[in-house]
Amino acid sequence: MINIPRLIGLAGVATNENAQALHFEKIFQWLISTIAIWIFIQWYLEETHLLSDSSINMGNWLIWIFLFLELSVLTAFVNNRYQYLTRNWLGIIVVILCFPPLWFHGSIIVAVRIMRLFVLMRAVAPTYKTVREILSFNHLGFLLLIALLITIFGGLLISSVDPGIHTPWDGIWWAWETITTVGYGDVAPSNFRGRAVAVFVMLLGSALFSLITANLAAYFISKSKASKDIVAVKREEGEVLVIVRQMQAQLNTIKEKVDKLEK
Repeated sequence: MINIPRLIGLAGVATNENAQALHFEKIFQWLISTIAIWIFIQWYLEETHLLSDSSINMGNWLIWIFLFLELSVLTAFVNNRYQYLTRNWLGIIVVILCFPPLWFHGSIIVAVRIMRLFVLMRAVAPTYKTVREILSFNHLGFLLLIALLITIFGGLLISSVDPGIHTPWDGIWWAWETITTVGYGDVAPSNFRGRAVAVFVMLLGSALFSLITANLAAYFISKSKASKDIVAVKREEGEVLVIVRQMQAQLNTIKEKVDKLEK
């Protein structure tokens, strides 16, 4: 299976690296998640003109400094620097291209957008494995695909048979409202054919949405059970290790006594 984070140069520290490098990576992951949240806040403040140009500039500098520190620190602590840098080539490119003194009037906005997009991608990349596990659990990804197809085709069909739904986009929006059981009521079928299509979408949508919800619940329950099982196994391993050490000590004592008797 294709490793998406590695393909786009956001693979992070390899799992077989030393404990110190993995520890620092976890710290930076928490920090980069915080910065990703701040990016949305800063975007809102910029759009509402609540931040001065100097404050925006300082925020962009701080984001770049963080990206530079992350790359430098993790490169310093990993055992295999070449492997780390090749797994995270996008980070190198962003740190170089978005270095503030290199910005000139025509490219400053582009550089800032690239840097912010990279931070958001870095915040999301570690969740790739979890998302893949969720989608593969009980064919949940296939169910989501079916739900998407029903939304698209149901929306297109109802927009072609019901005059109350004027465009395909309105139809897809109505189908999405219906399949998720939200039902805002802003778009609704007005004739018999439209209502017939609506019944079809409602029945399939309700069934699929129930299956999707049940699969998500089953996944998280299984993960919780697996975590408890791992803890129990580790506890048993610790108890067995204590017993083995006690037996080893007893064997050493018996061996010493046998050696004394032989002498």
